[in-house]
Amino acid sequence: MENLPQLNLEPGQVHVWFTCPEDIQDPDLLASYHSLLTEEEKEKQARYIMPWHRHTSLVSRALVRCVLSRYAAVKPREWRFDKNNHGKPRLAEECLLLPLQFNLAHTHGMAACAVTLNGSVGVDVERWDRQRDFDRLAARYFSPYEANLLKEVPEYAKRRLFFNIWTLKESYIKARGVGLSMGLDLFSFEAAESGHPRIVLDPLLEDDPQAWAFRLLTPTEHHVAALAVERQPDSACKVQSRFIIPLIHEEVMA
Repeated sequence: MENLPQLNLEPGQVHVWFTCPEDIQDPDLLASYHSLLTEEEKEKQARYIMPWHRHTSLVSRALVRCVLSRYAAVKPREWRFDKNNHGKPRLAEECLLLPLQFNLAHTHGMAACAVTLNGSVGVDVERWDRQRDFDRLAARYFSPYEANLLKEVPEYAKRRLFFNIWTLKESYIKARGVGLSMGLDLFSFEAAESGHPRIVLDPLLEDDPQAWAFRLLTPTEHHVAALAVERQPDSACKVQSRFIIPLIHEEVMA
């Protein structure tokens, strides 16, 4: 993969890269991933108690580094990162060769990295076939509109709608980069069962709903991903999904 040509991002374009950490078990490949990390990252990764968490963290960090190197003449191990005041990861100043914006998410069986130019981006991914008390969770975390909407749908559709809304809300919070300081009940999503959801914002958030585009993606039959991207002037939001095994293989997803 080191000889692959660099990819170009057009204004308004977003690439979302998916990988399945559980499918990556080759010891030599994992050792290569580990060699890409800084000492600080290695120490943080080693502190995870659960083996699956350590593994997912390692693959996810390799994912970010290898993906970013597809857009700039920087080797994966040379990227450096810092965080904003709310803890959102971003490129360190010395690595701002391009106005690249990225965001990372992972869950059981899937990791995702979204990349765009200039505007903020947020991504979330969840395994949606898990069983939960969805009405109780919606009453606690969703807006009244979303909670009522969930109550009205048939039981067979409730789980998928819940995770659609959940990932959309997470993607917006991550794109804004303000963490959990933003109340989840201060914004709602309409048409959350479609591929082009719309956000409705409480005036307290001081944000323009027209400034954001949202997409729902299905990387596998068991996972749903949501993307929030800041719109660019005179540019339509164009999303392309890609699958990658860092350092080994990549392909555009249908």
